[in-house]
Amino acid sequence: RRTPQLGISNYYEDSITPIYPARARFVNSIIWGTEEEEVVLDTVEGYPGYLDVLYDHCLIKSTLNLPGTGILYNSDPRFEKAIDTDPAERSYRLQDISPCINAGLNLSSLFSIDLDNLPRDANFDLGCYEHQF
Repeated sequence: RRTPQLGISNYYEDSITPIYPARARFVNSIIWGTEEEEVVLDTVEGYPGYLDVLYDHCLIKSTLNLPGTGILYNSDPRFEKAIDTDPAERSYRLQDISPCINAGLNLSSLFSIDLDNLPRDANFDLGCYEHQF
């Protein structure tokens, strides 16, 4: 892969049709990869549509000054098996030393379990897996 993990625009690429407005919210997300810049914001000037993006308690590999709170910039998330390994061998579970542990926003009213059907505690981790000590 030689493209960023996340690309957001305020138009449809095939017709340059504006989106009114373009909104996205990222909460407790990890946006990480092998590229130097993993976030690209692409806007068409002059369209009345706008780009409204907010990052809330995320780990992001980016040099951009992104809007939001609780953002961890350019810190290795310390996945169990790195993203540069064979895709069949990758694991996005967190190591004990991950900065993502207990760094999330408490969303227990929406999510009580993680992707492995394991319970999430009141100190949410970033990503789709709650670290199990």
